[in-house]
Amino acid sequence: MNSENPENYKFQTNLILRKNLYKDIDFSETSEKGIVSIESRFERCKFTNLRLKSFSFASGMGLSEYNDCIFDNSDLGRTTGGLMRFSRCSFQNTKMTDLQARTADFLDCVFTGKLDQVTFFGKSDIDDPLSPLRQNEVAGNDFSNADIGDINFLAGVKLEAQKLPRGGDYMVINNAESVLNKARFDALRMNNTDRGLEIIKTIDVFSEVVAGGQADIFVSKRRVPNYLKSTFDDFFDFMLPYLSHKFGSA
Repeated sequence: MNSENPENYKFQTNLILRKNLYKDIDFSETSEKGIVSIESRFERCKFTNLRLKSFSFASGMGLSEYNDCIFDNSDLGRTTGGLMRFSRCSFQNTKMTDLQARTADFLDCVFTGKLDQVTFFGKSDIDDPLSPLRQNEVAGNDFSNADIGDINFLAGVKLEAQKLPRGGDYMVINNAESVLNKARFDALRMNNTDRGLEIIKTIDVFSEVVAGGQADIFVSKRRVPNYLKSTFDDFFDFMLPYLSHKFGSA
């Protein structure tokens, strides 16, 4: 990798950052519509106050790596990426959309502001050249001051290794397989009432998450996906008595 100044790319529609090492570069308040990283490494770089249509964190076949970088106060638009690693990065008051972090490591990062349509994976769930099967590292991240809506932790993310938000809109279902099985059995005993059947449908959605390798489940009532909206409050209230640790009590 060579160290390169990004000024050469300033006037393109997308800022293309290709196979280089970038140290202490400030990309803030640039006017590009998007940013694309191709197998590059970033050390102590700033991506603050951006208003983008898209940010491809990692294009190409190789790794893009971000160490001690700051993405604060930015709308990154549609965020995508292949093989990528973030260490000690700050995403405070940062908006990301559609990020499916299938082959991504997030270590000791801080997230605040709204998080929606973001999925963290403990391991990749697709085996193809652009998304090889791998075990991801997702640990030490601080979500405690984030407004978490429609986001998912899937395929073996260890929730105990994250700092999650507390409050009445959130819960963690530990040992989710056994808890959901017990709740489903009890819901079946509601004599096929509409409420019982709808609760079972939602339980089955989360049971699929467990089947994919996620032992503990984080649940948020904020900005629930449309296909769950009509019954989610009933499901959330129904599950509270089953929790060994009520995350709603701050």
